[in-house]
Amino acid sequence: MSASLFSGCYPVVSSLRGYMEIVLEDFQPSTIGDKGKFRRFLDTTIVGHSPVSRSHARAEPSDTLSSNVVNIISKLLGEAPNRLDVGTKYKQRKRAAEKNVLTAGYMTRTENHENTVRGSNCLTNKHVNSAVLEFDKTHWRMLYDHIGDRALEALLANTSVFILLRNQSYQQICGPPFIHSNKKRKLAIEVKHIDKILTRGLTSDAPDQRDSAQQPPLKRSCNKRTGQSVAPTYFTLPEDGCNLDILRRKMLYNMPTTTKCSDGKRKKKLDWKLVSTFALNRHVTAKDLLEDIFSQTPQFAANPSPRLTALAARMLKLHRKPNGQHTEDNSSRSTGSGSSQTDGLLTIQSKDILEYLNLNSDPESSLFSMSIPTELSPPTPEKTPLQSPVLAPFRPPEVPLNPLEMTSSHKQVYMFLQHCIQGIIPRDLIGGKKNHRELYKLVRLLVSAGCYDTLPLHDYIPRFVVDEVGFWLGDQDQEQQFGIYAGVIYWVLTEFAIQLIRSFFYVTEASTKESTLHYYRSDVWASATKDAWHVLVNDMYSKKKLGRSRYSSSRETIQYHRMRLVPKETSFRAIVNMKRTYVLCQKGFTPGAMRMDGGKYDQRSWFGSNYRHSEVLAAMRALCAAHPKITGSSVTCTSDIRTRLQTYKNCEQIKHALSNGSMLYMAKCDIRRAFDTISQDKLLELLRERILDKDANYALHKFWYASLGSDIDRKCVFRATPLSDVSSFEAVLQSMSKRSKQIVYGDWSEGRFVYMEDIYQTIEKSVRENLVLSSIGMLEQRTGIPQGSTLSTMLCNLFYGQLEHDYLASIVDPTCTLVMRLVDDFLIVSTSRDQVAASLKRLMEGFPEYGCQLNVDKTLANFDVDIGGRQVSRTFGDLFPWCGKLISSKTLDVMIDFGNMAQLRRMENNMRINTQGLNQRGLLRHRMLTNVRPRMIPLFMDVSFNSIDTVRLNLYQHFVVCAKKLHVFHRLIPARSSQEQLFGVVGDVIKTVYVMMRSACGSGGSFSAVDVAWLGLHAFYVVLLPKHARYVQLLKCIKGILDRPKFVRVGARLDSVVASPLNRTVHAIRY
Repeated sequence: MSASLFSGCYPVVSSLRGYMEIVLEDFQPSTIGDKGKFRRFLDTTIVGHSPVSRSHARAEPSDTLSSNVVNIISKLLGEAPNRLDVGTKYKQRKRAAEKNVLTAGYMTRTENHENTVRGSNCLTNKHVNSAVLEFDKTHWRMLYDHIGDRALEALLANTSVFILLRNQSYQQICGPPFIHSNKKRKLAIEVKHIDKILTRGLTSDAPDQRDSAQQPPLKRSCNKRTGQSVAPTYFTLPEDGCNLDILRRKMLYNMPTTTKCSDGKRKKKLDWKLVSTFALNRHVTAKDLLEDIFSQTPQFAANPSPRLTALAARMLKLHRKPNGQHTEDNSSRSTGSGSSQTDGLLTIQSKDILEYLNLNSDPESSLFSMSIPTELSPPTPEKTPLQSPVLAPFRPPEVPLNPLEMTSSHKQVYMFLQHCIQGIIPRDLIGGKKNHRELYKLVRLLVSAGCYDTLPLHDYIPRFVVDEVGFWLGDQDQEQQFGIYAGVIYWVLTEFAIQLIRSFFYVTEASTKESTLHYYRSDVWASATKDAWHVLVNDMYSKKKLGRSRYSSSRETIQYHRMRLVPKETSFRAIVNMKRTYVLCQKGFTPGAMRMDGGKYDQRSWFGSNYRHSEVLAAMRALCAAHPKITGSSVTCTSDIRTRLQTYKNCEQIKHALSNGSMLYMAKCDIRRAFDTISQDKLLELLRERILDKDANYALHKFWYASLGSDIDRKCVFRATPLSDVSSFEAVLQSMSKRSKQIVYGDWSEGRFVYMEDIYQTIEKSVRENLVLSSIGMLEQRTGIPQGSTLSTMLCNLFYGQLEHDYLASIVDPTCTLVMRLVDDFLIVSTSRDQVAASLKRLMEGFPEYGCQLNVDKTLANFDVDIGGRQVSRTFGDLFPWCGKLISSKTLDVMIDFGNMAQLRRMENNMRINTQGLNQRGLLRHRMLTNVRPRMIPLFMDVSFNSIDTVRLNLYQHFVVCAKKLHVFHRLIPARSSQEQLFGVVGDVIKTVYVMMRSACGSGGSFSAVDVAWLGLHAFYVVLLPKHARYVQLLKCIKGILDRPKFVRVGARLDSVVASPLNRTVHAIRY
């Protein structure tokens, strides 16, 4: 084994809970047969060379030293799960690590820097970091006693680099609680050559005495977090210049750097985190970098040295040519090269800075860039003589109106990770060029993965060549070598790449693109969300100190939820996770407790509010079903929309208007911030009147059901019935089984009574006492209701139902006007133009009593209307959009609206693609059939509700979208399916659509199997033809079927459906 390869190598030493765990499992005696290899492995890894002893003890043999290290680390690894009490999460992480499966949702961060776990086999890294830090705090003395000063220096250097990747303080690792005791010799580490530490590790040679003599005596500082004295650690750069690699690593990892003057008295610390902020911005200039260094060291700005002045003059006189190249004046070139003074300042060659900051290339192709509008770009520095630098603090760029334009592209994040891997990970550890190419492919897939995607490493590991790294894998069979090498790749992705992303980026999904991960630089995200948090605190929430609030004195526990911000096109949306409730108990203090506002609480996870409010929601649904007028014109599902439209079309006046070809007048509008502006006092007053006056109590029955078509996963259901109509469980099953097939039902508990007084108290408690934890602290909601709760939708329907009764009932004529409301989105349809205009006018005036007003910008009509001197936006044509649907103003037929999907940059941005758990053909078939079913509903496919031409058009457009999704799934799934398997999937999709047309949609008599097959095959052929290189045999098979005489006759009859101009939107979807 090569000592130079693993000397100072971070992976093995630092990642005790990640990579080391896999190494310990792989180096068992049953696997290798000789545990001495592993001891020598740790010996060369931790110490770097031959074992060294402490200054007050004799040298120990190599086997003894390695044995001690193995025993200590093995003991720590064995105690970590019990000490941290990670329980089920630790077991899930260990099982996922054994499968070598990495989940993309694993790197998503929430607003309060906690891990948001998405997907089925996600890995939680919170316990990993806790184990590493706790190891440093509690067992550092043990390591010092066993391995000595010199070995501890090497271990400290490696571990500190690992911890700094997580933006932890360097003094937390170098402080006296970890490396020295008052009763023994104090250990102060002085690093001379940082380039040797980062690349080759500390050597066993003694440091240069001459350099040590020039160093000033070490002074002790105070750790602000612990209040204890700290032995400082100095990273001194050589005075004859700075290596570019050193500068790059410092700027990436925020390592503290101390500049030293020639007299040895002044030591100023540069904030490299702030410098790295400039380095990651594509608009950074040399002037910005110099001003930042000046602002960090104001003494140098007041009296700049000649060498730094020459460097500034050289950098400030750069100018850009039209072709994007940079040149320098002769005067600046001569000024920068003639100075040879050594004043001890940080000396940087300007050409190195320009090369690193990419100022010699086109800014559009810069390595680290951010998409900022051109009008917000800073001006190019002018060519002016050097003057005294103007000190200006760092100011983040202005926030664009669209937060989605501030993201860093996936390519920029990938280039950032590639740059870090090339500079930090030893090339010999990965192997040759082919292994590096495969590793970068994995990194690219990791960055571009969606929220619900997984990255199965077992499909990619066989592509690597282990023969190139066989010198450190040992004499083992190929299967064992692949297992150990898979652990290395797993560490690079999880403990290195993902930790870098967490340190420098904020990763989240968008409100309109749920499956796409957006990467924001940490400073950009903090600047962009600052105003959004300010608005939330001023309008809806108030900050709470738990130690002084009424919660800590009146209750033993405090319940709260977590809130984060999600970007959308114009602003940010606050999302509260109501699926999980967190409880703070005041009874005790445990190692896993958290400190908040000076008080000690035990943090525990509990069932979410949505689950605990299931009983109340079932009773409220039964109440609204018995008294439908209390919710007004509210509709809750597509079935309600179809029923309301069908009832409206059956009116005599509407039939007469539609038969004459008259156009119906339509308008839509929504309420601005519907959930956030609801008055709590007004809502509770309405509930008291609507609920308590109803002398109705309910019997609540709880049962479960599970589908036999997939993995058996029981789901709990609550059913509330009036006391006057209490039925047995068998009677409930008979009513439920008519609408479902292959479902197993079970009785979970005996029925019990629910009283309206208890329901009201539960709702009042959830509205009044809503605490959320955000990145700015604990907040209490004082206006509005929690958005994200299943109970909030029902409360919103009751609230706006009363609003309609008070303000719209006297205006709307039910004989000619239809009003529908999906939560807060209104739709008004009428044969009278005055009716629609009067309703819009009243809605736009606002409702001060209810604390809400209309969103004028989103108001839309299909005719010209002017209200209060403001022209309302209008649409042209027969189709009117509303809530993802297109309603015809001449026939009231309903079509699918694909407009939002056509605006996406890529179709997969809104697709949930999970490649875990099924074989490739089964996975492709499963994902395709899952995406087929949602749009096969009677609202779109029933010929008794829509005309047959509309149903054919909906069916053909649905097939086109399915064909494009087939290409996306086939492209993203690692193992490609054969042409025969793809043809089988196409046949399954067409067959499933035909079966659902006959059963669920009731259109079987109007559509033959040949009609459905021709529409489906034609859609797949048209979509896949531009991608013919992938589907040569599949296209030949489809073309052969379409050329049959029977299908030719059907095609002549259905050709008008394919040539309809309404298909332009669905064909515009990019895939």
